[in-house]
Amino acid sequence: MASRKKEDAASQNEDDYPYSEDFDSDEEDVHNNKRTPINMSTDRSRGRGRGRGKGRRSRLGRISQEPKIDNITQRVMSARRLRINELKNQLEEMNTIVRDLKEENKLLKKTQLIQEKSLNRFESRESDLPQLMERHNNEMKMLKEQLKKTKEKYDRTDRYLRDAEDEIEKMKSKLKKYKELAENKNLLERDELNQKYRAAEIQLEEKEVKIKELEKHIVNLQKNHRHEIGIEIARQKDSSKQLQHLQEENERLHEIVKEKQKEIEMKNIYSNRAVKPPHRLPASYNGTPLETPPPRHTRKRAPSLSDITPREKAKLYSEKRLEEDRKQREIRENYAVNKKLVPRVRRREKINRGASGENLKQHAKLKRQQDMQRWEEEERRRKEEERKEREERERLERERQKSEEDLMIIDRQREEEEKQLRKERERLKREAEEHERLERERQTYDWADYDNKIKAALKC
Repeated sequence: MASRKKEDAASQNEDDYPYSEDFDSDEEDVHNNKRTPINMSTDRSRGRGRGRGKGRRSRLGRISQEPKIDNITQRVMSARRLRINELKNQLEEMNTIVRDLKEENKLLKKTQLIQEKSLNRFESRESDLPQLMERHNNEMKMLKEQLKKTKEKYDRTDRYLRDAEDEIEKMKSKLKKYKELAENKNLLERDELNQKYRAAEIQLEEKEVKIKELEKHIVNLQKNHRHEIGIEIARQKDSSKQLQHLQEENERLHEIVKEKQKEIEMKNIYSNRAVKPPHRLPASYNGTPLETPPPRHTRKRAPSLSDITPREKAKLYSEKRLEEDRKQREIRENYAVNKKLVPRVRRREKINRGASGENLKQHAKLKRQQDMQRWEEEERRRKEEERKEREERERLERERQKSEEDLMIIDRQREEEEKQLRKERERLKREAEEHERLERERQTYDWADYDNKIKAALKC
């Protein structure tokens, strides 16, 4: 059983690892040398001692005793040995990996224990760390708020100090000016200053009244301008409507003229188709009728009414009657729109009925010329009206621009006058205040001199 299992394993190894018939590796020789060492005789032992020929005989006997192995089994064994060696190498590699992992696990466990010990020690000693952190954060917030408040307070005080310094500078400049005025003795009296002040106020009131009147006048001008613009717009709308109506009327008249021209042409066609009596007899006619007159040199003519069948005649007459009824109905409708058109149409119909074809053509030509002249006159009139409207609009626009410019000039003048009056009023007010202050100072100085004189007299 053992030999059978070995043969099965050798066959499996042979199937897993294909090899050639001439395969013979160095590792196999090495393993063969390691596993089955052959005691080779050396030169030192050869020919020495009592067993001089014994070794050779023993070697030959051992070789003859070993079983003979064929080439296939040797190859199977070599492949099996190779597989075993590879598995051994893999096993060694895995063992080294396992040893490394074990050492790594040991180190990790040691570090974990150290960290747990240090953490437990820290938690037991420093259990109030979160409270300290929270307290520290609260203190930081409070300090930030205090810093912000102090900055705002500093900014306010800085602004207040700057304003106070500016006020002090202004007061110093005023004091200097007042001292110069006090030293100047050529001042006007109070009554004169009051009179000037009242006169300036009266002038200011008069100018304010004038400004109000000008504003009312401007408002009235604007209202009139808007009213005129509205009138012009309404007039323009009416003229545009009238123009549109005239254009429609012109188009309608053109259509009527075209229809009449078509009717005239149809009548001319029918008149040309009418049979004319022969002005002379045929050349072969000598008084006696021939059996068949010669039809030579006969001119082809259009089929006359005698050549048309009665049914076609009735159809033609009915179509003509319907066409005439339609035209009469259109004429009646146009008469309701424009009463002046009906007599013209009637006269035109009479002329068309009574005149010949050539006269009708001339009449139609003259009528077309008259219509063209009338249309040109209307177009000229329309262009003239448009030009007048455009000039009127331009005139109104120029007037509006001029009124706006006048208003702007008046506003600027009013602003300048207000500025001058304001400056004059402030100047007069300052002069009156300065005069009153100087009067008070003079009175105080007089009383002080009087007290000094009394004291000196009492001492004496």
